[in-house]
Amino acid sequence: MVKQLKKLVIAGASNLMILKLIDAINRDENKFEPIGFIDDDKRQQGKEHHGIPVIGEINEETISKCSKDVLYIVNILGGKIETRINLIKRLDSFGVKYATLFHPSIDMNYVKIGKNCILYQGIHLSFQVEIKDHCIITQGVKVGHDCMIDDYCFIAPGAILDSRINLSTGTIVGSGAIVLKGLNVGEMSFIGAGSVVVRNVPDHVTVFGNPAQVIMKGIRNRSSL
Repeated sequence: MVKQLKKLVIAGASNLMILKLIDAINRDENKFEPIGFIDDDKRQQGKEHHGIPVIGEINEETISKCSKDVLYIVNILGGKIETRINLIKRLDSFGVKYATLFHPSIDMNYVKIGKNCILYQGIHLSFQVEIKDHCIITQGVKVGHDCMIDDYCFIAPGAILDSRINLSTGTIVGSGAIVLKGLNVGEMSFIGAGSVVVRNVPDHVTVFGNPAQVIMKGIRNRSSL
């Protein structure tokens, strides 16, 4: 009996690295069939990326043309956290269902993971790690035991979370940053690249340095990690 692949629509056509991840998943266990990108960027309309077409903008009309068994994955990387949250809320209003993608090299034993998450290659997840919905964890990240990563978090390449860390909703951890054992990082806060966090981080701040210090208050899209 031929296994039926899960049809997948990718929201966001600018990060094509996701295609390499899907290829790796399918080589391990043939699972997903990407049928198209959706993107609000007018410049993307009518394009094709490695044989996969951009099928329309992210709106109800485009979604209604897809069958109800299609799964969606939100493919927006980097510091555009508010953009990603707003897009997910739009998709939620259309009643879509989400996939979760993780590289087959990752040991997922004793790990809980939610919907619409993307985990790239080279990630080490220790014991009793919980990753909630809509999170993206990129290459080479290490997560210690008993960590909790809340909704909408983004962790950039090479970051290290020691054990018993709580990343609150919408946290961004920049490339190569280190968060030491037992700390809490507040909602919608940003840890700058290469920083070493040695104390709890409040909500809605940017911290940077070794040791990390608050350098900015308030929420904004972070274009550089």
